[in-house]
This record gives sequence, C-alpha cells and structure tokens, in this order.
Amino acid sequence: MSKEKIFNLADSFTNEACNATRKEFLEEMKKLHPTIQQMFAGLVLSWLKDYATNYRQDPRNKHSIEECQKLIDSYTQIHGSEELRERFPMI
Repeated sequence: MSKEKIFNLADSFTNEACNATRKEFLEEMKKLHPTIQQMFAGLVLSWLKDYATNYRQDPRNKHSIEECQKLIDSYTQIHGSEELRERFPMI
C-alpha cells in the first residue's frame, strides 16, 4: 500500500472516528486481534511522543500538545531516562 493511501486512510479514519462516539470506537477496538491492538497501541504511543515534542504549536492544537507533554513528563518522572516504549514483544 502506498504511503499516500495510508495517509488518506489515517485522515478518513480520524474524521470518521471523531463522528462516532468514543465509547463505540473503544468497544470495537476490543474486538480486534490482540496483535493488532498491540500494534495500534505502539502507533498511538509513538505519535503521542512525537506530537508532544516535534509539532508546531498554534491556538488550535495548543491544549492537545500540552496534554501529550504532560503524559510524557509523567512517564519520565516515573521511569527516569527510560524511553517510552513504542514496540512490544510479539508472543
């Protein structure tokens, strides 16, 4: 699958997921295969870390970036210099 198609899917997914209730989304995620859940968790953690540190802040995303920075800061306070895991062992 091309990168362009993946990015278009991510855009569509985000728009559709925001139109559905979060509760419905979370219930559907529970139905996915555990490996897919694990891969999605790693993707989300990777994006949160990048969003907290590498995105330009403007009035539209200021609060979401700040919340992600708090999450990363909390993790760092608990785990010290240990990197936030973005990949998990496959069993």
